Amino acid sequence: MTALTRLLPALLLAAALPACDMIIRREDGTRAVEGRYQHSATWTGKEMIVGGGNGGGGGGGSECENAACDFWELYDPASNSWRSTYHKLSRGRNGHSAVWTGSELLVWGGQVNRPGSSSSEITDSGLRFNPSTNVWSSISGKGAPKPRTSHTAVWTGSEMIVWGGAADTQWMTSHTDGGRYDPKTDTWKPLSATGAPTARSQHGAVWTGKEMIVWGGQASGGGGATAGARYDPATDAWSPAATAGQPDTRQLPGLIWTGKEMIVFGGQPTSGPTFTLAAGSYDPQADSWRALAAPKAVAQSGGMQWYPAAVWIGDGLVSWRRSTGGERYRAATDTWESLTPKGESVVAPSADLDGMTAVWTGSEVIVWGGGPSGGASGDTPLPRTGLRFNPVTNTWRPTAVVMPDWD
Repeated sequence: MTALTRLLPALLLAAALPACDMIIRREDGTRAVEGRYQHSATWTGKEMIVGGGNGGGGGGGSECENAACDFWELYDPASNSWRSTYHKLSRGRNGHSAVWTGSELLVWGGQVNRPGSSSSEITDSGLRFNPSTNVWSSISGKGAPKPRTSHTAVWTGSEMIVWGGAADTQWMTSHTDGGRYDPKTDTWKPLSATGAPTARSQHGAVWTGKEMIVWGGQASGGGGATAGARYDPATDAWSPAATAGQPDTRQLPGLIWTGKEMIVFGGQPTSGPTFTLAAGSYDPQADSWRALAAPKAVAQSGGMQWYPAAVWIGDGLVSWRRSTGGERYRAATDTWESLTPKGESVVAPSADLDGMTAVWTGSEVIVWGGGPSGGASGDTPLPRTGLRFNPVTNTWRPTAVVMPDWD
């Protein structure tokens, strides 16, 4: 076999991959995991799938051209290893949604790169990815909701419900509709519009096992969306959520379902200087709110908590947020405590990072990615860092940051 013959498969694959200007390749045949922020991270039961998001601006700080990353990367904590996947259908996107069905990742909407351009467009396209077979396929567009970004999606056990989102990249015009996608039949159907909440984007949503709860966000035209709502797919009906006692209105809130209540914390102010960033808990069965202790960032400095990366771990939540770093909330005592990563080779992510993600594996919290609060620029690459937190031992350890190169 000639050298050219041996190189041909790699050359063909390289030609199919997106043009990237800052992939860091090493002499040992590995490459660095892509730095990114405002991406999605989804736990499959075995691996964390990281995809989309921003790689930075148009300069050297960009991991991939056109800012959004085309590569999707999978992390296996059992082996502390990464692998990559790519398909032309995966056109780098951000502002999308991603849900796990039990066998496939469903990715929908957001902003995608325009081929051959440095600009992006809002899309109504979707993708399905099977990590067992490494196969990508398209989600049907027939009957799909209108193009949108910064929407929400939840998985009910049989359907993906998409709702809300912005129709423009400035988040000034939003949707008040959505759609229900059945992956078994690859079909969409609309949600009832009767009683639907006001149009919004950059809101949050949780699935309770029976209903989808929508709360927070930026209203069409600006300002905060002041009331939440509940959607029951069994009856295709909306009902309002109580507003008495709810926390301050905010966009980009942290919403966590505990199995009984929805916890609201963090977010970005949509009101004036009296904004308190208070935390609260909503009980859908009683349709009532109760106040929770304020995160330490609020009690100590009033710092904002944009893009809170948080997960429920059974008896409380663990989060990592801009301005505050790591915190743990203990539900039994209604208290927050700071989490300072300690351990061999552990380097804590900067507390000034936005757009990080977190997943719960059942035994560890994995925190990944993030970018400067003002966005990446210049020749500074994004951090390629991840941490694993064990809440039983209260210890941290780093994730691997390299993977086998494309071959």
